[in-house]
This record gives sequence, C-alpha cells and structure tokens, in this order.
Amino acid sequence: MPASLHQKWSHFQGELPLLVLPEVLLLPYSCRPVQISAQLLMYLRQRPEPQLLGLATYEPGWECRNDLALAPIHEQGCLAEFTVSAGSNTDQAVLLLRGVGRMRLSNVRTHAAVTLAQVVAVPDRYPSPPAIDRGRRREELLQLFGQSCDGTASALVASTLQHELSLGYLSDLLAQNLDLPQAAMLELLDTANVDYRSDLLLDHLRADARATRGGYPPGFSHN
Repeated sequence: MPASLHQKWSHFQGELPLLVLPEVLLLPYSCRPVQISAQLLMYLRQRPEPQLLGLATYEPGWECRNDLALAPIHEQGCLAEFTVSAGSNTDQAVLLLRGVGRMRLSNVRTHAAVTLAQVVAVPDRYPSPPAIDRGRRREELLQLFGQSCDGTASALVASTLQHELSLGYLSDLLAQNLDLPQAAMLELLDTANVDYRSDLLLDHLRADARATRGGYPPGFSHN
C-alpha cells in the first residue's frame, strides 16, 4: 500500500461507522476481508464518501465474555478504507479493508443498528532527535522476521527489501504477519511513537527467535 494513502487520512476528523470486533483485526498498511451485517452494508452503501470506517475492539479482558453488549470499547483503533466485495448481498456481506492509520474515538452511539463514533486520526510520531538508529533497527527487524517465519513471510521480506519503507510502515506490516497475542497487537496499535513501537516489535521477534533456537524438548534430553 502506498504511503501516500496513509498520509491522505493523517488529519481526518469526523463521524464514521464503527466496526467493533473481539480482537485487533487490522493494523495500518495491511489489508484483509471481513464479514459484516446486512444493516451495516446497507448503511455503507447509502452513505456518501469517504469510503472509510473505524475498526475498534473491546477493552482487554472482555473479548472472551458472553456479555459483549456491556463491554467498553477501547478508545484507540484502526482507520480503514473499505471496498464492498462484488459478491456481497443481504445474506453474506464482505468488505475488503485496508488500514490507513491509527485513530482515537469518542462519543460512540448507535443509529439504525449501526455503531457510529467521532474519530480523530493519530499519525505516526517520529521523535526528534531519534531514540534509536532507525536504519539499523529496520535491518534488525527484517533479519529476525525472516528467521522466525515461514516461506510466505520470507517472500514478504524479499518484497519489502525492494522498497524503502518508513520504520512505522515496516513495523506495522511485519506485526500484522506475526502470530502475536491480542494484548501485544493492542499495545502496538496504541503506540503512535514509531521508535518505541519498533522496540516492542523487536522484543517480540527476539522472544520468537529464542524459542525457535531453544526448541522442545531441549537438545540435551535427546537419546
């Protein structure tokens, strides 16, 4: 996804339909499909531009409970452009989502069975002076990601190396393709400070690398 698309929405403010899910579905710079209700599909088709919605999740600890109607919504989320899948109908509606940035939400309300919220885009923040060597950090992330992931992920690394992605873009793209726990995904989504976000991702990748090297059972127990 071109960085220019992310920049296009970096100062967005306004009311948007909100898709609230039990888990962090999408980080900025990534794409994926999601099934939605017929009511939301109808609302989106009747709504004027922009083709934009907010992706949100519940506060930690509520995702496994049965009373989600009472669950508080986490105030940070992902701003996403959407395209209605060509095969969508009133029985099975699918949106193709593309994350374009972080957001902060407030004033959540329900209208005609659709959840709406006031949304403010939260752009990536690059501290000055930098807290890290960003070029070196980029190399560390790519190296560890390539070591800890499968062939599909290795292809992603090869593709990434062909482009000079920003550290924020790279961190989100790699994190989306890791099997991280929800608490970790939520922490990454909450973190607009790019240097610190790359610290968090580096910690997860190092932990994965240690686990991969260690194996199970440990080598000394083999007969």
